[in-house]
Amino acid sequence: MDVVVQVPQKLVILINFSYIIDMKPLNLDNSPCSPISSNCVIWQGPAIPCIKLCTGDTVSDVVFQLATELCTIIEQLNVSNYDLSCFASSACPPADFQALIQYLINQICEAQGVSVTTSTASGCPDCVVTVAPCFIQGTTTTMQLVDYVTMIGNRICSLISEIANIQSQINSLDIRVSVLENTPPPSFTLPSIAISCLLTPGSYTIDVVLDALMNNVNGYCSLLNVTGLPADISTAVLSQCINDTDIALASLVGGGPGQTFQSYYASSWVINSNLNTVADAINNIWIAICDTYTYADSLALSTANTNSVTLDITSNVLTANINDTGWVNLQGFAFYQGGMASSRPQCRRIGNQIFFRGTMYIPLANGTNTGAEPLTATDTYRTINRGLAYVGSGGVIFDINGRLLLNSNGAAAQSVIPTAVLNAGTVLDNQYVHSNPFLTRQLAVENTNASGIYGTVLLTSYGKLELLTNGTLRITPLNTLEQNSSDGSPMLGTSLLRNITSSFTGRSRVIDWINTLAPRDGSMSINQGPKVDGLLTIGRLYAIVSYNAGDNFTNVGAAANAVGQTFIASGTTPTSWANKSRLVQITDTWLLNEAYANLAPSYLGSQFPSITDTGGSLNAALGTNLGGFAIDLDGLSVFVDRCTTDIKGYATC
Repeated sequence: MDVVVQVPQKLVILINFSYIIDMKPLNLDNSPCSPISSNCVIWQGPAIPCIKLCTGDTVSDVVFQLATELCTIIEQLNVSNYDLSCFASSACPPADFQALIQYLINQICEAQGVSVTTSTASGCPDCVVTVAPCFIQGTTTTMQLVDYVTMIGNRICSLISEIANIQSQINSLDIRVSVLENTPPPSFTLPSIAISCLLTPGSYTIDVVLDALMNNVNGYCSLLNVTGLPADISTAVLSQCINDTDIALASLVGGGPGQTFQSYYASSWVINSNLNTVADAINNIWIAICDTYTYADSLALSTANTNSVTLDITSNVLTANINDTGWVNLQGFAFYQGGMASSRPQCRRIGNQIFFRGTMYIPLANGTNTGAEPLTATDTYRTINRGLAYVGSGGVIFDINGRLLLNSNGAAAQSVIPTAVLNAGTVLDNQYVHSNPFLTRQLAVENTNASGIYGTVLLTSYGKLELLTNGTLRITPLNTLEQNSSDGSPMLGTSLLRNITSSFTGRSRVIDWINTLAPRDGSMSINQGPKVDGLLTIGRLYAIVSYNAGDNFTNVGAAANAVGQTFIASGTTPTSWANKSRLVQITDTWLLNEAYANLAPSYLGSQFPSITDTGGSLNAALGTNLGGFAIDLDGLSVFVDRCTTDIKGYATC
């Protein structure tokens, strides 16, 4: 048999660290050979299917298979295993297998009618017999008996020769197996490996290294848990989101036309169809990262302020501040001086919205009407018996409709909004009307003429305060509001707003609106004395200002005899007027005079001072007479056009 044993110097590590050793056939004299286990010697001859022997089986397996087959053959050749009782022969049975075959041939010949002798002379006739299946050749199933017997004999001889050969080989293998079994197992030193990871740096035998590689927390299994299975890695590799035809950002640096990744990184980019390994994916990832970094590094980050927000980037920190100018004094109020210099009306712009606050005084003309009277305290104008608004530079100007505009430069009104809030020439998005239409002025009045004891009367006026698109402040007085450009005959004084608009002549009496004539005097100027007797004028309007029992005015038009009743006289003589009830005629001129001093209480005897620069009287329905009047700007807010390029920053805290 083909048994190849390799020399001891050629070690090949197999399972259980077995190795193959070349060795020559041994005889009983094996003293010069090194004893080796039969488990370490392999069969390198061809596979023998009939005994289930494969190339690479150990000698132990080969010997076992051959021995098993030999035992089977020996058992089959044992004559005693065959039952010959059917031949009813009294002769001794065959002693061996060859005698058995000859016995069977003799029996066959006798069955064919051929006499059998044991001599060497010719015996059984040469007749045609049917052959056993293993002797059939092609389609021939019969042979001459002599030929058949000859073939059987040859076959038997061949088997005997093969058996003898197998027996010889078995004997040789048995010797070798015995030698191998009696040979002590060889000693083997596991190789060591120097490592710097997994374990403490040092040198370890290969089994320790393999154990650490598989089972250590930093070993292969842990790595597998982190990286996933190869299929997972492959899926991740193929999930690349950047395609070959996507534009590489770095190609845009400097205003380039833009190239694809496949083109711009032609020498290094792994195209999608070739992307298979982790190395390919990492290569493309780094290219994408570097591409992004190159592009980002080329960007000069800048900020653009809006009307509402100022942006700043310093040390890579982006800061957004709401544009807020803080409160800034309005222009045109230089006459606020002394203690009032810090109380000028102000505005504040936040984004596109401008807010106003403070009290705005209309400048009062000085005594020579050459400038504005300085306002040094909130009650400076209270004790000044003048009423003209100052017209001129630093004061006001009137348009053709009698409307008052502030912050005049002597020729035209200027914007009251300072350039710190709104650039010159920048307009508002609309014209705005203040929700507060009331102007007031305190005026000092003696409680009685020449007493030197003063009280305060609050003068009032109704006006329309507007902020025009060019930033100028305009006040439309009641006298103008009562007119229309299409009027053929203006009807001045017909508005009920006259009831809250102050108007008086010098030395006229102050009215007690709470106790006397509350429903009637719309101008605070009653200069007619009450009547206590006499005749009435038919068609005139009268009011009963005090009533004494017994007097009766119902016959001349009064609905009742009581204080506060008004009526148009339908006759001249009341039924009774002997008890001195007082009636006041309400006329178009409202010129009640000396008799008015009789009204109670005593302070009603006080008289308005003569206004020196308006001819003695004051009519707050006229814009020219509003000098010294004030209006609160709180609540007024306007907007700048949202698309304006007039952008203000923010006031630092």
